[in-house]
Amino acid sequence: MTPQEIGTIGLYVSAVIATAGFAIFAATARFWASRGGWHVFWYMLVIAWILDLSTIAHFVHDTAWFMWLRVLSLAIGLPAVLAWRSWIIFDLQLRRRVMAYRGSRHEGGGEVDG
Repeated sequence: MTPQEIGTIGLYVSAVIATAGFAIFAATARFWASRGGWHVFWYMLVIAWILDLSTIAHFVHDTAWFMWLRVLSLAIGLPAVLAWRSWIIFDLQLRRRVMAYRGSRHEGGGEVDG
């Protein structure tokens, strides 16, 4: 078995795991109840989608419609979800720092040494 064949099998297995994981999450989780839930939904979807597209590419090859589908997915979908993920992480960190700063000001009754 060649390294390329091993990598291809790994891709197929990863696509199945990601797609099954997304389907189970979408069917069982109350993702719509929170911002974090929606983010996990879209993050899992885009990872499964990209892995599925990579798997399908081995069979469809470079037909025009499929190339455009990949372009839209990789140039718009994936960057949008990754940017959203980065914003959520940044927002949570910033909010935690602001709350800690406000909390220390209220407890000490004055300025915080920096």
